[in-house]
Amino acid sequence: MMTIKTVFAQCITCNSVESVDVDAGVLHDWRHGGGLVQDLFPALTSPEREVLIGNRSDMHTCAECWDQLRVDEQEADIYMEEENHEVE
Repeated sequence: MMTIKTVFAQCITCNSVESVDVDAGVLHDWRHGGGLVQDLFPALTSPEREVLIGNRSDMHTCAECWDQLRVDEQEADIYMEEENHEVE
């Protein structure tokens, strides 16, 4: 019989809390080095696996904040390229 465990992770940027339900036995195996998260939880989406990783590391970033970080990074890259062209 499978026991379900709800795992929570709080975003370090916006403080939202996300959760995912997983098999407690598989979760135990993963937490104790039993394999890669994507191999042990193939049915989970990437953002759901990130909840598990964030819970384990206390460094979770929700998908919305992650997307914003990527936009900010791309804008910074564009700015730096423009600055470098102005210097030349």
